[in-house]
Amino acid sequence: QVKGLERIAILDFDGHHGNGIAAYADEESRVTYASVHQAPLWPGTGDDANDRGPLSNRLSAPVSRGAQGKEYLKRWAECISFTQSKNPQLVIVSAGFDALSADPLVQCQLK
Repeated sequence: QVKGLERIAILDFDGHHGNGIAAYADEESRVTYASVHQAPLWPGTGDDANDRGPLSNRLSAPVSRGAQGKEYLKRWAECISFTQSKNPQLVIVSAGFDALSADPLVQCQLK
């Protein structure tokens, strides 16, 4: 807990869905979580773009296998818009680089 902060947003771009952060957000109303990631893919969560969680404070923005920059950026913009709507006092970016085309386990095609 950060003293004085009531609204924190976590923006996550990655090849995989951040199921641990999503689980935390499901129990913590002060946290907004938005993730862009490939789906379906391990860990098998984050596939449902309509699921906002029990507290309506998270967004899954899955991209398809083989997604390129345009699709990824469109979904990232949705994540930013969602978190802005919650008026966060602090924004944390969780940056995963396994969506790059060179990664052998994810099929995104980011350059």
